[in-house]
Amino acid sequence: MSPKPTYEELEQQIGELKKKFALKQLEEALYDSQYMLHTVLDLIPSAVFWKDRNLFYLGGNRTWLNNIGINSLDEVIGKSDYELPWKEQADSFRKYDRNVMESGIPEYNIIEFYLKEDGTKVWVKTNKIPLRKKDGKIIGVLGSYENITEYKKANEELKRQRNLFKMIIEATPDMLILKDTNLVYQAVNSTFCRYIGKPMEKVIGKTDYDLFPADEAEMYRRDDAKVMQTLKPLIQDEEATLIEGKQWFHVAKTPVLDNDKKLLGVLCSNRNITKQKKIQEDLIASEEKYRKLFEEARDGIVLCDAETGIIIDCNSEMAKLVEREKSELLGQNQGILHPESTIIDGFSDTFIKHRDKFEGYILDSQVITSTAAIKDVSIKANNFYLGNKKYTQGIFRDITEQKKAREAIIRSETLYRTLVENIDMGITLIDTNYTVVMANKSHGKMFNKHANEIIGKRCFQEFGRRDEVCPHCPGAIAMDTGQVAEVETAGVRDDGSKFDIRICAFPVFGANNTVTGFIEIVEDVTVSKKLEVQFQKAQKFESIGTLAGGIAHDFNNLLMGIQGNTSLMLMDIDSSHLHYEMLKSIEKQVKSGVNLTRQLLGYASKGRYEVKPINLNQIVEETSRTFGRTRKQITIHRNMAEDLFTVEADQGQLEQVLLNIFINASDAMPDRGELYLETNNVKHKDMKSRLYKSRGGDYVKLTVRDTGKGMDKITMDRIFDPFFTTKEMGRGTGLGLASVYGIIKAHGGYIDVESKVNQGTTFEIYLPSSTKKVDEVTKDSVKLVKQNGTALLVDDEAAVRKVCRSILAVIGYKVLSAKVGQEAIELYRNHKDEIDIVLLDMIMPEMGGGEVYDHLKEINPEVKVLLSSGYSIDGEATAILKRGCSGFIQKPFTIQKLSTKIEEILKNK
Repeated sequence: MSPKPTYEELEQQIGELKKKFALKQLEEALYDSQYMLHTVLDLIPSAVFWKDRNLFYLGGNRTWLNNIGINSLDEVIGKSDYELPWKEQADSFRKYDRNVMESGIPEYNIIEFYLKEDGTKVWVKTNKIPLRKKDGKIIGVLGSYENITEYKKANEELKRQRNLFKMIIEATPDMLILKDTNLVYQAVNSTFCRYIGKPMEKVIGKTDYDLFPADEAEMYRRDDAKVMQTLKPLIQDEEATLIEGKQWFHVAKTPVLDNDKKLLGVLCSNRNITKQKKIQEDLIASEEKYRKLFEEARDGIVLCDAETGIIIDCNSEMAKLVEREKSELLGQNQGILHPESTIIDGFSDTFIKHRDKFEGYILDSQVITSTAAIKDVSIKANNFYLGNKKYTQGIFRDITEQKKAREAIIRSETLYRTLVENIDMGITLIDTNYTVVMANKSHGKMFNKHANEIIGKRCFQEFGRRDEVCPHCPGAIAMDTGQVAEVETAGVRDDGSKFDIRICAFPVFGANNTVTGFIEIVEDVTVSKKLEVQFQKAQKFESIGTLAGGIAHDFNNLLMGIQGNTSLMLMDIDSSHLHYEMLKSIEKQVKSGVNLTRQLLGYASKGRYEVKPINLNQIVEETSRTFGRTRKQITIHRNMAEDLFTVEADQGQLEQVLLNIFINASDAMPDRGELYLETNNVKHKDMKSRLYKSRGGDYVKLTVRDTGKGMDKITMDRIFDPFFTTKEMGRGTGLGLASVYGIIKAHGGYIDVESKVNQGTTFEIYLPSSTKKVDEVTKDSVKLVKQNGTALLVDDEAAVRKVCRSILAVIGYKVLSAKVGQEAIELYRNHKDEIDIVLLDMIMPEMGGGEVYDHLKEINPEVKVLLSSGYSIDGEATAILKRGCSGFIQKPFTIQKLSTKIEEILKNK
């Protein structure tokens, strides 16, 4: 057991314990203080570190550790900068550390960087102060820094951008101007200075009034004020007066605002567009020029999108061509221009076929107008690129008229060739050496050759059988004179036969109006010469016929007086009177005279009295039976067509034709003979006539053939001559066949005759057919019909007027008479309400019956007029009847026939 401590020892131990306890309290207080300090340091956002006098790290806060990328202070304390990731920058860091410790003066805002553990460069702004003890002794260095890496990057980026902006500003060809709110120049680029010829220092602080003419300066400032007032950009083109003179600029002015939207001034950017302006003006002028050419082109022009077919542009002529407005075409598919029949999937067939071709092409096509009219066009088109866009351009020319003209030329050429090849005349083209270059079929046929056999031969050898040019050759004359030449001569065939020809030669001219040959038109005139003889004979017949007609007319007027007075005298006596038979004998002689005038009128083709539809079979049957009873030595054979066409004719005249032919046949067969009668229908193409060229249509043919002694050629040539007869004197008038000829001609028909001596004679008569219904053939039976009223008698012949006045009075009429037309018109105008019938002569001096009738009808459209004439109903009388005249009566007429005619007219009121 240890000895018990003394009191002093206890006090000493207690004192030591107290010291230990105080030290422990101090240590705890120091720990708390250090803990609090570290806590505060860790909360500071800046990095804080400290080193000892030898520049070994003693500590640092959490921010610093995080920045340098180290987790614990243990990894740093006691180490120098050379032992850490930023050893490459250690010298620089330590230099500032020593400076602070040696000078005792802090260093602020040191910009430097260090490398982290991962090699990342970190930029910092460092502050360093000396670390002192309580007595002021420097024992180390205390540093703090802010990580300015992002700031450094931003600052460098800003610097870079500023440098770039400055380079751009200086490099840009545009003038850049910055003015404040007082419109004082704050900044400009060198481009502006170059344009105005002043250095930058003489521009900054100036206004527009110092740099430009007053009017321009005022305009600039007015625009600047507008921009600042509205806070909206202003963009426009304007002209400025600069050192090189007036120039154009594209100006953009923009308000300048700070982050708080406070107005700071105006920024101007001026781009020199003088050259562009000139180019633009030239382009506009060029565009106007080409637009004018485009619009005023005589052809239609269309520009389309080659892919879609959409019409992008067209000129007015194109719109006019299709009869539309331009607005109707723009934006439409080009198919709108073409007929529907040419459209495939909305495109015209020509567009589809050619839109991939890049060489120009021309084609014929058609367009359709707004009214659906089709026009022919020629299209000159091409495809091209503008940039990456493909276009199709078409130039449309209206060739409708040209095409018509071309087709007309083709038709004309075809017609010419057809005409030349089918004309019934020979046509040849012959050169100056008299060699045949061309010959038509008719020419070859005329000479019994094929046309090809003639080509290449000499004309005088082929056609004239000569070794030299024919005398009076029309071709030679045409080439010598340059005029048309004509000659009649004889053509010679290979067999030696000759025929009459007429040659007409036309000179052919080539370049420089030189003669290169001639054309000959050769006509076979053999037949026409014969027809010419017949025509001359027909003219002679017509002349004699006119004379015969006039004589018959005047003779009928004379007979009218005799017949009228005889009729009046017979009415006053009975059959027991001494003069009765003598008066009846006079009537009989008048009828004979009428028959004679009928033959004269028949020959004069004025012999139709009353035309109506009839059956020719019935007329032939009855007339032949009547004739047969008087000529029993002649056997009559009849062969009548059952379906015979109707004809329109005068029954009495046809009976006269038949009797005259029958009588001639009887005279040719005095002892005995055969008479053959035949009717049938014939078509125009089947008609045979040696004397006439017949008109078209269907005909009824009557054939009368006898077995008599026939006729020789001399007699045949004269059978239709008036007053020609083969009978002895006193047995014939020579008007029989002449009147037959005239009557058939007056009916629009034709007559042909064939005869040889001792072989009989055949007459063929052709009459035009009719579709009208046949009237029954009847004989007239007339009697006196008593009437009353007022009649107007108009006739220039006093004797006729006198007897007709008496006849009308006997019938029962009060008679007003006039000898000329004008007198008749006045009488009718004054007495139209009381006049029932007008008896009007057709042939009168000064004013004929037709003109008088027209005037009477003007006065009273319902006027009743009976036309009378010594001529028949043919010709002028028919024309007047067609105008509405009530009826016709031929002189001479009996009192009974006149009364019957008037009754018929008045019954039709």
